[in-house]
Amino acid sequence: MANELTLSASLKFVKGSKNRAFSKSGIQLDVAGKNYTHKSQTIGTSEEALALGDVATPGYILVYNESTTNFVSIRSGTGAANLVKIPPGGIALFHCEALAPFAVAHTAAVDIEYLLIEA
Repeated sequence: MANELTLSASLKFVKGSKNRAFSKSGIQLDVAGKNYTHKSQTIGTSEEALALGDVATPGYILVYNESTTNFVSIRSGTGAANLVKIPPGGIALFHCEALAPFAVAHTAAVDIEYLLIEA
């Protein structure tokens, strides 16, 4: 089967006389795996692994930071540098190359929701 995954993203910036928008929608991609994990997870101020469920090889992931005050960072593994910073109320969509992604909250614990698709 082909085109099992459809991606859409948009970004719009407006501040004073400056404005720019960029979007892509309906991008279809093949996925070799068949599993996914859709989960809410509380992330503390000490790094912790994202729960992968039945996903053996992480692929695309969409992460929403439910906190209204604190940001959360995603790392490629334990002890690794922060790779993605998600501000309060923010989202991140990316292809995860790490086999064991970790997350860490800053200042206080945050709740995140994510959908991870097997590569």
